Parts: sequence; structure tokens; C-alpha cells
Amino acid sequence: MRKALIRAKEILQQCNLSSAPINIDKIIELEGLSLDDWQFAGRIKEAYLGDSIGIKNTVDPRKRRELIAHALGHHFLHAGNHLYFEQHDQFITFKQEHEAQCFAAELAKYPSGSNAPDKANLPNPSLYRHTFFSPDWSPDFAGFSVLASALLTVVILLRFLAAALLRVLLRRHYSSI
Repeated sequence: MRKALIRAKEILQQCNLSSAPINIDKIIELEGLSLDDWQFAGRIKEAYLGDSIGIKNTVDPRKRRELIAHALGHHFLHAGNHLYFEQHDQFITFKQEHEAQCFAAELAKYPSGSNAPDKANLPNPSLYRHTFFSPDWSPDFAGFSVLASALLTVVILLRFLAAALLRVLLRRHYSSI
């Protein structure tokens, strides 16, 4: 499948198509292929025959783009004529179908810009702004830990002051001895 990815990137470079949207029609034109709408019956959605790509005339535009890319995969990777069946059955297991699908997937990374909106409708940013003020204390493990350490600090300071005061009192009391 690596072969299909490398070949797709080569084709995009040769056709000078490096960013979205990829113009698949340009690839078809440069290769001298014809793209036609055909009236397929049954499961057949796409055919690549000689220098002609036939796409079922009733497919959705996005599916149409995928099918054209699939047919281009066969054109660039395989010799001969090919049909694409819509349902996942034994035909999809063939190596050539996998390669053509990988080629199509590489082209699908750069979607068509025909359906792109002129300007994106972004939500109002003020709906997502929130000013948060941290509380001084919260009744959880962190809050109780801060409270315990503060109390322990006060006890240590009081004990230090008491020891210093006791030392001063004892020196005065026993200074005459």
C-alpha cells in the first residue's frame, strides 16, 4: 500500500497540486482521460476502461469524487480495465482494489473546495470566556492540609516564644546565684 501512497504524492507534485482543494479534474485533463456519467445497473459504481472513467450518474457528489480518485488509482497503478463494486465483498480483497483505495484516500486528504463556505460561522467567543477567582480556602484535602500546616506553624511559633520567655525568666530568677 506504500506504493499507492508514494505514487499519489508523486502525481500531486507532478500536477503542482500541493494544498487543498485538490482539483481532480486537472489531473484527469493532464492525463488526457475522459470523465463520463454512465448509467450503471446493480452494484457497479465506477469503471476505468482504456482512457475513460465512467461514474454512475446517480451517485452523491462526495462519493463521486471518491470514485474518480479510485479510478485514477487504477490508472496510475495498474494496467488494464477495472470495475468498482459498491458493497464490501470478495472484490475488495484484491490487492489492486486495496492499492486504488489507498491512492483515493491520499487524494481525499485534500478535499474539494467546492462545498467550502466563503466565511466560517464561528460561535460568539464571549460565550466561552469565563473569569475564575480562586477561593482562599476549599473544604477538600488540599484545604484541610493548608489549615493543618497553618495550625502547626502557629503551635511551633508559640512554643518557640514560650521557650524564649521561660529562658529570660529563669535567667532573671537565677541571676543572683
